[in-house]
Amino acid sequence: MYRRLVFLWLAVLCCSCDPGKPLREAESAAPFPPSLVVAAGMPFWFELGPGGPRLIPSPGEASLEPFVPWSRARFIAGFIPAEPEENPAGNTGLFAGVNRWGILGFESREGETALYYYPGGPVWENYPAAALFRYEQKPAVLLRGDFFSSGRSAPVPALWTTGSGPASAGTGMLEALRLPVLDPFPPGEGWETAAFFHRGDYWYFRESRSGTGPACYRTPDPAVPGDSIGEAVFLDAAAPQGPELAPPLLALAMEEAERLAGRPCTVTAVSPGFPSGRVFRSSLPAPDEGPELSAYYRSAGGELALVLFPGGKGVFCRSGAGGSGVEDGHFTLPALPAGRPDFRYTHIAAAGNVLVVSWEEQENWTVGAAGFLLLEINW
Repeated sequence: MYRRLVFLWLAVLCCSCDPGKPLREAESAAPFPPSLVVAAGMPFWFELGPGGPRLIPSPGEASLEPFVPWSRARFIAGFIPAEPEENPAGNTGLFAGVNRWGILGFESREGETALYYYPGGPVWENYPAAALFRYEQKPAVLLRGDFFSSGRSAPVPALWTTGSGPASAGTGMLEALRLPVLDPFPPGEGWETAAFFHRGDYWYFRESRSGTGPACYRTPDPAVPGDSIGEAVFLDAAAPQGPELAPPLLALAMEEAERLAGRPCTVTAVSPGFPSGRVFRSSLPAPDEGPELSAYYRSAGGELALVLFPGGKGVFCRSGAGGSGVEDGHFTLPALPAGRPDFRYTHIAAAGNVLVVSWEEQENWTVGAAGFLLLEINW
């Protein structure tokens, strides 16, 4: 019932807005979800509350959330594009994993951006999100024990995905996801999957259980058993990759970001072509870690690479119209509140021509308010 009330409240909000503002309820048989007509240069801000996203004027007017350790806070842990392969029609779908809450979906369609809500319920409220990836054309989130809790236990179940109900309903529950490769490590018997990601030709994961050291594995397909690998092989796969392994347009954007930063950068990128997020270095070797940036890359619907600094400045590279070469430049997102605590942008992605960018209010290793920004690409 509370999910229906949340959507009803949003629908009422959309209908009660000034008619001159580009915000209205979706024109469909289903009453949910509302859609936003995102105008160029006009930001739409949302904060993440207990009942889901809430439209706000700006992050400076977000609720006064208490600062808690990051593993216990609500924030967007990452994005994963909905399309598993490059789509000639353009990549219009996107999912976000929300720590301690569930999954959000974004879809750009006919000039609108539709929002989809998948609350996780009690299990999600008690465990942090450890990994986000795409499996069989659906988003998957791995939960694990709380880093800051003594005597922590692994969640049961630990893997979740969106349900099989109709997406047009706008809201749905999450359901447990079974990966055959993890069958030998049931959470109910004390096993905890601490990581799960894709690199090159393999999926890598790490298992641990009380009384035993961590064990690392890899598999070409989560539907088949994994092979045991050494810790060094696992860490090498998890380490940032060089720019030569990134799509060339993304490597070009990272090179410009390094020039702006004055030193090499660590870049976490998502793409319709990546089954999970990938981490790159703008150049190798590097004397230090450098700033941590977020990035988005797509090759369909107009090749595009974006690299974002936490303060909101960024670099874009895109293919010119009609194959006329590469266009590049800088962009600046709407300003976040200045001073302490520290507001910063954390992840960037796109659904069609609408940017979806997460933001957080941070203080050391704690998080207060958090949410996301919707902004149409107009450059």
